[in-house]
Amino acid sequence: MASGTAVLLSGLLCPRIASPEPPPWAYWSDPLVLSRHRDDHAVVLYSTFSPVPCAYGPDGAVEPGALECRYDHLYRPLGRHRELRLEGDELLLVDEQGAGALVRAWLTTGDGFSADFPAALRLRIRLDGSPDPFVDIALNDWFAGDVSPHLAPLAGNRHSAAGAGFNLVPVVFNAGMTISLAGGDQAIDANRVWYQFNIHRVAADVEIGASGFPADWPALHAFISTTPGAYPWPGAPAWVSGQRTIKPGVEETLLEQAGSDSLLGLRLRVPDGVDGSSLRLRMRFDEGSDIDHPLTDWFGMGSEPTEAPRSLLVGLDDDGFAYLFWPMPFHSQASVRLLQAGRGGEVTVDYAYVLDGRPAPEDAMHFGIRVADQCIGTGRHQSDLSLLALGGRGRWLGLSTRQHNLLSDNANYLEGDERIHIDGSAHPALHGTGNEDFYNAGFYFDHGGYGYPFAAPMTGAPWHQRVAGTPVASRMYRLLLADAVPFRSSLDVRLERGAYGDQAMCADATAWFYHEPGRAMLPVSTLDLVSASSIQASHYVAPASASCSDLSSHYIDEPPTQRSGRVCRFSEGTSSFRFHLRNRAQRLWLRRRFDALEGGQAAIVVVNGQEAGRFPYAPKQPWRRWQEVDLPLAMPPQPAGSMLDIRIVPIDSAALFTEAAYTLLAPPGDLLHADGFDPVR
Repeated sequence: MASGTAVLLSGLLCPRIASPEPPPWAYWSDPLVLSRHRDDHAVVLYSTFSPVPCAYGPDGAVEPGALECRYDHLYRPLGRHRELRLEGDELLLVDEQGAGALVRAWLTTGDGFSADFPAALRLRIRLDGSPDPFVDIALNDWFAGDVSPHLAPLAGNRHSAAGAGFNLVPVVFNAGMTISLAGGDQAIDANRVWYQFNIHRVAADVEIGASGFPADWPALHAFISTTPGAYPWPGAPAWVSGQRTIKPGVEETLLEQAGSDSLLGLRLRVPDGVDGSSLRLRMRFDEGSDIDHPLTDWFGMGSEPTEAPRSLLVGLDDDGFAYLFWPMPFHSQASVRLLQAGRGGEVTVDYAYVLDGRPAPEDAMHFGIRVADQCIGTGRHQSDLSLLALGGRGRWLGLSTRQHNLLSDNANYLEGDERIHIDGSAHPALHGTGNEDFYNAGFYFDHGGYGYPFAAPMTGAPWHQRVAGTPVASRMYRLLLADAVPFRSSLDVRLERGAYGDQAMCADATAWFYHEPGRAMLPVSTLDLVSASSIQASHYVAPASASCSDLSSHYIDEPPTQRSGRVCRFSEGTSSFRFHLRNRAQRLWLRRRFDALEGGQAAIVVVNGQEAGRFPYAPKQPWRRWQEVDLPLAMPPQPAGSMLDIRIVPIDSAALFTEAAYTLLAPPGDLLHADGFDPVR
């Protein structure tokens, strides 16, 4: 269990698979990267989200003594610890054990308004177990936008991003990554700090290139620097353009295409004064993949002219053209039509589109959008707004939303966190720290005052309503490209209603995504230590040092889900269990449930004598102790009838390791069952 054991086992790692595909975050290299289904990676979020539960009185209000429960920031002088651990004079925030990439860093500091970081406060990133930092930079410089490769608009500070700093330059790692704050206690504790780090966690057998910054980062910078409305993808394909006059109740065809290809760009312009919501844009990509929404919803534009995004892939340009550059693959046919659904006269529309010219990859998923419009009033505590809910497999690509309070003339709707459940996770797999933080801003879009409008290639808040006697409102957008969220069986994107989940508010939202029906991963077998038959069937063996006891606690969802179970804890030795493989398996995932009373608890997963992955270090959650984590396993394809002998090797001998259950997830056709279990049907 000592670190030497970890070094020995690392030599048993399954060889990496040379992949013809770019890494899942390298969207700038090929427009179809994002559309391809992959079951070898996940996107996770480290943040200063507060795990402290709130206490509520009979009236549903937060008890006066419980207000500490929703301080989603790091500030040690007041006991608000949001770090993994202290290492020397550095505060460790992230400790990943396997392969992947940091694809988004967001931080802010201040008290009521944003502030510059202390000059001495530094960010340090170490890769692949090296004691020497790969990145060692003052936080103010990390976000300044003028330090290569962290150039604007890939990076921005609180002035350019309305109250916070962000950096979107990927940092690739093959054998672990840590992120820490340094500069001494005086710098670290000078003020409150909020942070978010979006990280790809990739199966260890997938080739992702050399550790460090991508060698082609200049191409990424050129891509993201494209003028809003200009075609951003590599190459210069030929556009087809024209004009259609559409009569009320009549549908006009703009594109009809047979065969396999991808629509890479669509531009539409309607005359000034025409209500875009009266035109319906209808697209079909293959049989059964139909999308039909008002024009304004497609582009996330809203009713006010200044609400329109001006992002890299969707928005309204200076010439009045609404543009979509989301790649939209199809395998047999595609059509684009416009219907004049209003009662006015005929409308003349200018249009242009461009096709890729290549057959779409066989694993390319279909593009889709969902439009939500929801209000929740007073008297409903802890009822989140639903922004997007999907079953099946896919990737979430972005969001444009307009939000406002119902009953108060303030912007408290910005206090809520996004809560993203993936593949039926018991608690949010990604949990934010505040509404505007999701859009790379902070402090209510602070820029010397609240409600500063801004538009950047990936995020923006182009419109805020601050008119006396009317609800305070904001239009916000964010593209998820390098950090597009993959899901294998379901996705549920929710928004907390204000700081305590009780704000009377409304949100309309346009969400963009790739999607296919049918789940790509299913839970096919579970070892649960609360069940003697499960322990026997899976041949579970705990080390001699293990102490096992019952636990009744909650997950960190809202409202909290209670669970009772049995947990084994040990500081020496390894545990093991066995699953039989009924059918062939191309890719497997392992879900672990554990007690997060103590932080740490990283472990190596060994399958049939070879290292197959590593569970990361986890933050402690002493108030709501149940936690789960999913891990893609690095294994050669397994034939039917194989046996999987699984051994769990904790990495940190200084801390207790805990386990309560393990669940195997596999594609629907690749069903597994534990020894003695009936196969899942």
